[in-house]
Formats: sequence, C-alpha cells, structure tokens
Amino acid sequence: MDLDGILPRALVDAQVSMSPEMLALPGGRQLTDWLTVTPDEALIEHSGIRIMVRGTQEVLVDLDDGADVDLLAPLLYGAVLRTLLLHADIFCLHASVVRHEDSVVAIAGHSGAGKSTTATALARWHGAALLVDDVVPARVVDGRAQVQIFERPVHLTIDAVERLGVNLDEATSVTAGPRGKVALPATHFGATSGEATWIDLDRLVVLSLAGDEPAADDGSPSAVTTLIEHRVSGAERLRWIVRLSNVTGHPIVRDGGTAYFEWASDLADALSMVNVVRPEGIDTLTEVCAAVLADR
Repeated sequence: MDLDGILPRALVDAQVSMSPEMLALPGGRQLTDWLTVTPDEALIEHSGIRIMVRGTQEVLVDLDDGADVDLLAPLLYGAVLRTLLLHADIFCLHASVVRHEDSVVAIAGHSGAGKSTTATALARWHGAALLVDDVVPARVVDGRAQVQIFERPVHLTIDAVERLGVNLDEATSVTAGPRGKVALPATHFGATSGEATWIDLDRLVVLSLAGDEPAADDGSPSAVTTLIEHRVSGAERLRWIVRLSNVTGHPIVRDGGTAYFEWASDLADALSMVNVVRPEGIDTLTEVCAAVLADR
C-alpha cells in the first residue's frame, strides 16, 4: 500500500510505512478506547487499523484482515498529523478557518456542531475562502493570535453535501455508515494548493448546540429555539480553548501539560471570541453564517 504523500510534508516530514508486525504500546496510558500514549509515542486503533506515532519522525501502520482501509487516510491526516505536531510542541484547534474580505475567522466546535458545514457554506455562497478544515495549528506571536493554513481535505457529512449542493464526483473518499463523511479537496473552496503559511487570526467563533448548554435550574434541558450569540470573556475563553484543543487528553501528557496550558492561556488572552448557540432540529445555517461574518 502506497502511503507516501498522505501527510502534508510542509508541516511534518515523518516517514510513513507498513509495520511487519502487530503494533502495541505496553505500559502506555489509555486515554480513550482508541488512543494509548506515552510521552513520545501514541498508538491509534480504529476499525482494524493500528497506527503508531513515534516522536516526529516515524509512523507505522498495521492492518487487520478486513480492516476499513477507507478510514486510513482520514486518520493519517487527522489524528496522526495532530499527534506529530503535538510531539513538535505545536498545539491545534479543532476548527475551520475562512478568509472573508480582510478578515480571518476560525470557526470552532466539537464534532456535529456544524463548523465544516458553515465554513463550506461561507465559501460557496458568501465569497469566503475556506483555508483549512478541522486541524488548525495555532500560536501567539507578539500578542497576536496566528493559525497555520495548509492543504487538507474538507470533511462533510452526507447530509451537509446534499444541503450545500456539492458534487460527490469531486470526493477524494467517502466513509460509509451513519457517521460517514465525504472528503473533498479544499482547493474547491478557496484554499491554495501546497500552501503552508502562518497568518494572523482576527477572531474565533465557537459553535455549540443547545443540547450542550447547561441545564436549567430545575434540571431540564435549556430551551433554545433561536440562535443565541454572546461574547466570551475572562476564564470562559480559556475553558473554550481547552475544550477545543484537548479533545483526547493527549496534550497534557507531555511534560505534565505545562507547555500546553501556557499555550492555551496565551491564546485565550489574545483572541476575540464569540459563542454561537444554535437550536437542534432547526435549519439555522443562514443565521449562523451571518453571525460568523458579523463585524465585531
């Protein structure tokens, strides 16, 4: 199996190869049902696929008979890339980045919040360019937040593809199942082929679902029927940065998490942040796009 070229060489130069034996990480700390780590190694296991990340230089792949190989490429340029960057002390936001006129906005949120759908809609209907999706290296330089944009496929659900009218013939891969995703070249939505550049980030818009919000005083779910926007300030900004970056607990393993929490604190201090809460079961894509583009 040819694995060359799956990882963006502009960001990392790790050697990716097939392992001659089954991969294991004895003595590692199991953070999730699919991730086991030590300070310098990580074992990712998913659907019969095992991937060992060793430092910043080596990635080994081991496949069971009947493994879902359609998931291999998304794992390599997703979880594996994020881990390689972490080993290089580069931390990432779970976000999509768009440029609209002179403004650069990161649209962040957990899986299902609608960040990729929103970013793609902005590119298709509102004149924005989708610069990078899902894995976004971030840093602070001279008090300014910056993100690194690079060529990486955009991942959308089947429902989002139909909603946005995207041609499936352009897909680079389609993952089946109820949580299946379609991978599409980011260059179709304004990204530049081969680009890997650090650029200033003007603001961060966090998308969340009403069901994720705190319950009411009587314990019932929050009753949100329309879009709610509020500016995020103080300690809440740091909490959001941690929620949007430490999605597996992996970053805090290295060196006790000191570098990670310094990064998160600096980013929280440097960023203008808005939380957009959308109701579940209601189509609010137009309103969400307007909220992202609002000049604050």
